[in-house]
Amino acid sequence: METLHPREIELGLARVAEVRDRLGLTQPAFAVITVAGTNGKGSTVAMLEHALHAAGYRVGAYTSPHLLDYNERVRIATEVLGDADLCAAFERIEAARADTPLTYFEFGTLAAVDLFRQRNVDIAILEVGLGGRLDAVNAWDADVSIVSSVGIDHTEWLGLDRESIGREKAGVYRAQRCAICGDPDPPRSLIEYAEQIGARLLCVDRDFDFERLTESWTWRALDKKHSALPYPAMRGDYQLYNAACVLMALDCLAERFPVTMADIRAGLLNAVLPGRFQTLPGRPVRVLDVAHNVQAAEALARTLHAQVVPGRTIAVCGMLHDKPIVDVLRILAPLVSRWHVAGLAGARGTSTEDMRAALAAAGVSEGVGLHEDIEQAYAAALAEASEHDRIVVFGSFHTVGAILRLPKNRTGVMAERKEAEDDFNPRHRIVGAVILVALAVIFLPMLLSDRPSETGDSRVAPGGSVPETRIVVTPVPPPGDRAASIPKPAVSQKAPEKTSSVTKTVVVPVEPTTEVPAAAKAPVIPESRLPEAKPAPEPRPGSEPKKSTTAVKPAAAVEKGWLVQVGAFSQMDNARRLHEKLSQKGYAVFLDPPHPEKGKNVRVEVGPYKDVAAAKAAQARIQNELGIKGVVRKQ
Repeated sequence: METLHPREIELGLARVAEVRDRLGLTQPAFAVITVAGTNGKGSTVAMLEHALHAAGYRVGAYTSPHLLDYNERVRIATEVLGDADLCAAFERIEAARADTPLTYFEFGTLAAVDLFRQRNVDIAILEVGLGGRLDAVNAWDADVSIVSSVGIDHTEWLGLDRESIGREKAGVYRAQRCAICGDPDPPRSLIEYAEQIGARLLCVDRDFDFERLTESWTWRALDKKHSALPYPAMRGDYQLYNAACVLMALDCLAERFPVTMADIRAGLLNAVLPGRFQTLPGRPVRVLDVAHNVQAAEALARTLHAQVVPGRTIAVCGMLHDKPIVDVLRILAPLVSRWHVAGLAGARGTSTEDMRAALAAAGVSEGVGLHEDIEQAYAAALAEASEHDRIVVFGSFHTVGAILRLPKNRTGVMAERKEAEDDFNPRHRIVGAVILVALAVIFLPMLLSDRPSETGDSRVAPGGSVPETRIVVTPVPPPGDRAASIPKPAVSQKAPEKTSSVTKTVVVPVEPTTEVPAAAKAPVIPESRLPEAKPAPEPRPGSEPKKSTTAVKPAAAVEKGWLVQVGAFSQMDNARRLHEKLSQKGYAVFLDPPHPEKGKNVRVEVGPYKDVAAAKAAQARIQNELGIKGVVRKQ
């Protein structure tokens, strides 16, 4: 297949459409969901696939790239197809194409859709390979289209900025059909294109949103609401954005393909993808993540930062030369104590020496091990790691795939998938409920004792261990410039993300530099160095608050306008600390409610501002000064 076209990547729909029509695949009988996006496509497909499968529908899924075997790309009823099925489909495509040259991806896409027709699927979920507008999967009109995120990647084909890339990804949208966007700050080009063609655009934080709770999360869209949802089995705070898009897509299809809450929960819990913050069993902790662009690196850094380990973080990395290697390494450098890098084979692979040079450009010149291949780099990391350390393998599907191909790890991939499926066994749920009740009877009196708590309002990430109590300040480079936000009033807004129940994380943006020490570690600030919470004086009757005041103002006294929600806490002391810090910076800040209420969080809010532009400007200043990204909302 790889020799049928002179170029590995050649965007365009003409070749695919020609062979499609010869095969009679122009208008398949099954529904189509198309998923595009810089990051999050595979996770979104997996959750959709498992939810619809749990509902009893025959689901086909086409994804790329693969980690171990090509067969991973084509699934029916959540099962990968065998060699015989794939070869038969390839033969049909070969016969139909005649003299039409097809790229590797185009050939595989046609084969997958042909297999879905042969097997009479109800729904086909097609993952875009690159971009959207000119990608092979866009040869079929989608009933629902999703753009999970828009970041800088594949610039040689899609453009150099988010506006250009956003327009390409928006090309999967169709007139009068649901067009979902999971990026909280979508490019203007995406919005304009959807409006131009008359698509039913549904954007996160505008038309639908979510709220994180301690043990579950809530999804909302206009007059709809799903509560008590389990956190996705796949780790990473960004997975809730993907999950929210999944629920929006299921809602769009509800008349033709209704699903129950049990189906949705099964989809969230059973969807497991290797290489997406995958943790291998045993010690030391070993994390595999395919992060290879700036957006994915930032997400990986946040997740690593939230899961504190007592020892060092050791990185194993190899990347393709057409990726933003220096930027990715610079983002993760503050979290890494030791590096093991290697080159990747193939025309797009980066050499070991080029990886060393990229690390130097990212500010890392010491603590670097150079190796011939990823397997050797991984072996060296294992040899020097203690049981308290953490090894992080990242940079490419090729990098993670090399580690998963090791015999022991390959077995673990299958076991992890089986374990995830077993986790949703109803019998297990019943047993788990009994255990939880017993634990509540034993430990609830302890939890309700008068001992002071040392932690704030937070949650342990699913599957994560409970770290020691500490507040970590990590320098992370700020993300690139974002386009203006959606120019429509929000229907509802998402509550700010909560951190681990025993770890408070403050991400401090820093300017990129080439002078960062090689083994820069996140400094730990003891509780004793934090400013003590001071009781706020009551505001005088009739007086207006000044920006420098530290008074706790009731929400009801605030004029209507736009607010920046900076945080939410279950403990008043933590809210007052942030309130005091913002007050010292000159912000008009208040707590809502001004006094603790049992079972309710206290929000720290800045404002009000008379328009959304002023609120967003304040949001940006707060992020630059304190490293906290607040949420702008209408009062």
